[in-house]
Amino acid sequence: MQLSFVKIGLAVPKITLGQPLVNAKEIISIVRNDKKASLLLFPELTLTGYSIGDWMFNRQLLSDNLAAVQYLLDNNDDHLLIVGTMLEINHSLYNVALVIAGKEIIGVIPKQFLPRNREFSDPRFFASGKSLLGSTKTVNLLGQEVPVGELLFKAQNQSFSFGVEICGDMWAPVSPGSLLYTKGAEAVFNLSASTFHLGKHEQRLLLAQSSSLKGMGAYVYVSTGASETSSDIVYTGHKIACINGEVILDEEKIDFSSSVSYVDLDLDQIRHARMSSGWFNEFEAGEIRVVPFLLPQRKNFELEKSPRPFPFLPVKEEDAEMIIDVIGAALYKRLQYIGINKVVLGVSGGLDSTLALLTTYKAFQTYGLDKKGIIGVTLPSLATSQESKDLALNLMNKLGITVLEIPISEAVLQQFKLIGHAEDNFDVTYENAQARYRTFTLMNLANQNQALVIGTSDMSEVALGWATFNGDHMAMYGLNAGLPKTTVRYLVNYLKQGFPEIREELTKITERVISPELLPGIQATEAVVGKYEINDFIMYHLLVHGASRAKTVFYLEKVFRMEKTAAENAYDYFVKRFKTQQYKRLTMPEGVKVFEVSLSPRSDVKIPGDMH
Repeated sequence: MQLSFVKIGLAVPKITLGQPLVNAKEIISIVRNDKKASLLLFPELTLTGYSIGDWMFNRQLLSDNLAAVQYLLDNNDDHLLIVGTMLEINHSLYNVALVIAGKEIIGVIPKQFLPRNREFSDPRFFASGKSLLGSTKTVNLLGQEVPVGELLFKAQNQSFSFGVEICGDMWAPVSPGSLLYTKGAEAVFNLSASTFHLGKHEQRLLLAQSSSLKGMGAYVYVSTGASETSSDIVYTGHKIACINGEVILDEEKIDFSSSVSYVDLDLDQIRHARMSSGWFNEFEAGEIRVVPFLLPQRKNFELEKSPRPFPFLPVKEEDAEMIIDVIGAALYKRLQYIGINKVVLGVSGGLDSTLALLTTYKAFQTYGLDKKGIIGVTLPSLATSQESKDLALNLMNKLGITVLEIPISEAVLQQFKLIGHAEDNFDVTYENAQARYRTFTLMNLANQNQALVIGTSDMSEVALGWATFNGDHMAMYGLNAGLPKTTVRYLVNYLKQGFPEIREELTKITERVISPELLPGIQATEAVVGKYEINDFIMYHLLVHGASRAKTVFYLEKVFRMEKTAAENAYDYFVKRFKTQQYKRLTMPEGVKVFEVSLSPRSDVKIPGDMH
């Protein structure tokens, strides 16, 4: 099974200044202890140390440095190594990265942007790599003719391409890495020796995150550690890895011994982002030398970091507030546009209608609207439980909105008589007639009161088509349409702190079995469609990252400890329902987008209503 992961080791070795062979032996020790990475990335000037100053020009050091490179070649196994050192080329000294595959040096990348401010004085020692880009094509290094300059490395045995830049290159307005992305690099690796000062951690992270976001690729960065020096400056071994703007590793630790951290680059995630965005079509690759290599393969692959089990949950409390504020603003804007100040919504005592009620209430508070303009309606029917009805009435009465109780059982039974449907035939007609009559009633109430009918169906239900067509599927504005069920539950729990008067009711609602209550007895939704946490997880990776069936199943096995067959069945069920229920989404009401993807047929999901 090919899952298109590449495992990278970010190595910060113990550095002995001015002792290349000692440092080379430390690198090989790391290589021999590593059993899982295909590529190991080391810091800038790993072999000599960055902080040796004018000792850079020492002829013995230059000789020792080449001996250390030879030691790496003699003792490396099949690892792909990116190691920082210096090289004398055409009587100038260059700060370079060596890309080593097994016993062969396959590329030399010179640093282009040389800092000369504050503690940095790179131009005192090094020539800019720009001087090598147009003239020198190869350099003879230890008897090997090696490509030098701006290079794109492409694996021949697995579709993977990368480029390299060095430290200060990242800080340039137009960095070498940004151009490498446009020429096909899926990852850019940065070897750095970045000194410590307060606030610099955040600056590095911002640059790496921005590079990966704009380049729609991976950005992997490693800086030298505290063993380097304490002569006026300190290094902190910062390790960063980002994919498409998402930080997957951010470690900074003062450590005097060698350390390695691992990340998995998800190439499918990168390719999906590029393919779906379309901006890669706007670039011409231009001339760049391609260097082929073989990517080492490792057995018994294990993820370094499992995906979040609840990818749609807010990461910070401020995110929850922003979601509520955005939904409230969208509702207010719609009311302004229509020129009304009233809404109608059905309140069932369930999660979705509760959240819609609370976000509506907060919007009315925020924008100074009379809460009596919120017309909450409970519509008990043939299978409505007393607990649901009581919860709905308690919520509305305690909030002080306009409350209506309209039983619809007799009207539904009359409908059965009109169409000749037996009252004890508990089929889909039995269920849907109740759901449609509720919507029918809410729409009429809205006309009567010059109000807007608020839809309460959430994003998970929309994805699965778990709604009655022209019943709860329909409204005048879908307030929850951008919120998956796991987010709905989270937000209802979160809102307890803002609504102490209904805390008891909210607790009960979040703990109850999710049910449409359209059939006699206990009718558990998740017994039919599966756990919402599983469906939401599949929806996220399918729609946001374009994950394949194999990768999604792999994730489900790891994250939820599911058996492979159960994971496959869950994926297949979701995809089948998602495709076959598109016809409902084609006529769904407008609703605010909250996450990276929505299910609106007018914006995010454009597929036909008869897709197999």
